[in-house]
Amino acid sequence: MRVRGRIVGGSRDLESEWAMPDVSENDNAVVVGVRFHKVGKVYHFSADGIDGLREGDFVIVETVQGCEMGQVVQTNVQPRHNGPPLKPVRRLTTARDMVLRQQFKLQEKQSLITCRQKAKELHLPIHIVKVEYSYDGRRLTVFFVADDKVDYRLLQQALARHFRIKIAMHSVGSRDFAKMMGGCGACGGSLCCSTFLTEFAPVSIKAAKAQDVPLLPLEITGMCGRLRCCLRYEYQTYQEVRQTMPQRGHQVVTDLGTGRVVQTNVLKRTVVVDLGTHQAEIPLDELRVKPKGRKSVPRKKGTGGG
Repeated sequence: MRVRGRIVGGSRDLESEWAMPDVSENDNAVVVGVRFHKVGKVYHFSADGIDGLREGDFVIVETVQGCEMGQVVQTNVQPRHNGPPLKPVRRLTTARDMVLRQQFKLQEKQSLITCRQKAKELHLPIHIVKVEYSYDGRRLTVFFVADDKVDYRLLQQALARHFRIKIAMHSVGSRDFAKMMGGCGACGGSLCCSTFLTEFAPVSIKAAKAQDVPLLPLEITGMCGRLRCCLRYEYQTYQEVRQTMPQRGHQVVTDLGTGRVVQTNVLKRTVVVDLGTHQAEIPLDELRVKPKGRKSVPRKKGTGGG
């Protein structure tokens, strides 16, 4: 019986090592994009020798983890000319493959309970989030979260003895944890990461500041405890609009008089102007920025014409 696992010390890309080099490409190579999960990254594989592949087809592809089942979501992908070559598509799935996959899918809930019980018996400080069988049931992948590095080898061996299949252990970060669990965001809709986001892009606190979002944890963090991914969606638009608006403190000329900008509203494209006696909200197209006066430079003695 073979036991296999990886020592990990934090969050990792859950699928990044599936599409690794093997098959060289050329200008006539047939390349397709394959997705392993409903909301997951798309990986490219060589489909040379596999005719008639269409979007939506399920295929068996070769990965460093072994053969995996995925769904074709892109066809006629332009072959790349740099970087490592691609792993191959082995074949289309059969009815038996689909039945096996469904059968093992139904076993995952009970297997998750068993894995959690084993971890509890060993007093391991980890939380097992999800378990996933390969389509043929030859491997069980256990996804877990832990605050610190954990030596999970005893758990891995106990699970291998119980299930009598290959066991792979994956540590996931807070974002992947939220993606797996799902739930509702602050907007009331389903989490973006579990609905349509296939990759996690970096989010900066600058995005929140540019959109005048209150810098409070409840306002800017998601279920994962990290900055909300949605802060990136309109960040570029806010930046572009702000470039056309006067900054706070600038003197502007309006039909009501001259005043100083105290607040801007990007969505309404208005600014609040302090006119001395009162404040007024003025549309952007109804004001002019007052040019700053140029200081006169005194002329040196003994210079000048005449």
